[in-house]
Amino acid sequence: MSSGPTHYLKNLFLPYFGGHKKLGQHLTVDIHAHWLPGVDDGAQTEKEALALVKGLTDLGYRKLVATPHIKESCPNTPKNLRRVFENFKKSVKKAGIEVELGLGAEYMLDEGFAAHLASGDLLTVHGKYLLVELNPQQVQILPALQKILFDIKVKGYQPILAHPERYAYYCDNWHTMEGLKETGLLFQGNALAVSGLEGKELAKRARKILEHGWYEFIGTDIHTAAHLQHLNKANFSQKFRNAEFG
Repeated sequence: MSSGPTHYLKNLFLPYFGGHKKLGQHLTVDIHAHWLPGVDDGAQTEKEALALVKGLTDLGYRKLVATPHIKESCPNTPKNLRRVFENFKKSVKKAGIEVELGLGAEYMLDEGFAAHLASGDLLTVHGKYLLVELNPQQVQILPALQKILFDIKVKGYQPILAHPERYAYYCDNWHTMEGLKETGLLFQGNALAVSGLEGKELAKRARKILEHGWYEFIGTDIHTAAHLQHLNKANFSQKFRNAEFG
C-alpha cells in the first residue's frame, strides 16, 4: 500500500477525494462557533445568525454550541450572553429550524482571565469542559501556561484548547506541544484549518496534530456564511469525541 503524500492526505481528510458525507453526520455536535448575533466578530445580525444555524443543520449537525469570545478586547459577560442567547433561541424556533442549541464561550487566557475564573460563573461548552484560546501573536512560555491550566483544573474545569494549530510557538517546538498534552489538556481543531482555508502553514500544523491523534474534538469556528461553502466539502475519517456533548 502506498505511503506517499496522496495516500496520507486521502486517509486524513477527504474533501478532495470523493465519497463526501455531510460533516455534521459524523461529528453531530459543533462545540466552537460564532453565530450568536451581535456579540463578537461572528454573525452581526439575527438574519446572518439564522443563516449560519440553518446551514450547519443542513450539514447534519444535531446540536450547536455558540462560543462567543470573552477577552479583554471583547468584554462580554455571561449575563449578557445568556440574555442574547435566550432571545435568539426564540427566533430559531420561530424560523422552524429544528436543532438543539447550547451556550458556551471561548475564553482568551489573557490578563483578565483570572477574574473570570475567580468569579465562578463561566460558560462551558458542556458540563465542566471549558473552551480556551491563546493569543497567537504573544508567546506564552510553557511553565506559565501550565500554571494557568493547573488553576483551571483546581476549580474543577477541564480545559479544551481551541485551534492549537494557530500557535506556531508550540507547533514549531514539538516538545512544548507534548508538554501541553502531558498536562491532560484536550485539543479542538478547526475543520477550516485542516482543509486549507486558513493557509498552507496552518493546514500543515493541523495535519501533524491529526497524525499524532491529538485532536479530541473538531469544531467549525464558523463566523460567516462563506465558511459554510468550505465546510460543505469537509469530511474527516477519524473518530472524535464531539458526540459525547450531545
